Amino acid sequence: MNTLQYLLDDQNLPSGAIWDCDGTLIDNMPVHYDSYVAALDPLGVVFEESKFYELAGVPIFDVIKIVCQEQNKTIDIAAAVAAKHQIYNELKQTGLDPVKPALQLVAKYHKLGIPQGVVSGSGVESVSHSLELFVSHLEGNLSVQDVFTSIVCAEHVTDPKPHPEGFLKAASNINIAPELCYGFEDGKHGITAIESANMKLAVNITTLDGYR
Repeated sequence: MNTLQYLLDDQNLPSGAIWDCDGTLIDNMPVHYDSYVAALDPLGVVFEESKFYELAGVPIFDVIKIVCQEQNKTIDIAAAVAAKHQIYNELKQTGLDPVKPALQLVAKYHKLGIPQGVVSGSGVESVSHSLELFVSHLEGNLSVQDVFTSIVCAEHVTDPKPHPEGFLKAASNINIAPELCYGFEDGKHGITAIESANMKLAVNITTLDGYR
C-alpha cells in the first residue's frame, strides 16, 4: 500500500528518505517544460509535452541531445542548454510552490530525526534555489542543510537516472543502507533508479493525495 496516509503512519516510517527535486519537492515541471519549448522552438526543434515527462529526471544536456537525435536536428546543444537555463531563471520569478504531500512528509521525517537526501538531474544552482524555496515553507527557520544532509546533483554523478548511482550515493552520504530508505520521484527514470538501488520503497509522488 502506497498512499499519503500510509506513509504518514508512525508504523510505516523509513530509516532514511531520498528525494528527487524537480516535480517531487517543488512543483516546477510546467515551468521547466515552458523553458525548454522557448529555447528549442526558435531552433526548429519540436518538444512534445509527453516526451518531456517521459524524460523526467534526465539531465538537460542529454534531454536536448535525445530530442535532436530523434528529429535529425543538428544544433549547438550547449548554447541551447544555456538559453533554457536563462529562460527558466526568468520564468521561475513568477513563483513556484512546494509539492504539498512532500512538504508534509519531509516535515514529519525531519521532526523525527530521519535523515534525508536529494538526488536531482538538474545542476547545483537550480537545485539550490528550489531547495531554499522548499525549506522556506517548513516551520522553524531551517536551512537546506538542516533538512537535507546530502544533495546529489547532475555534476556529482557519472551515470544519471535511470542508473541508481545518485540514489546509492545519497544513501551512503546519509549513512543509511539503501534497503532501509524510501525513494521519492515523479518520473519513470527516477522510479527505475530507486528500484535498481534496491530501496525499501519507490514512491511516485504524483499518485499521492494533494499532489496538485
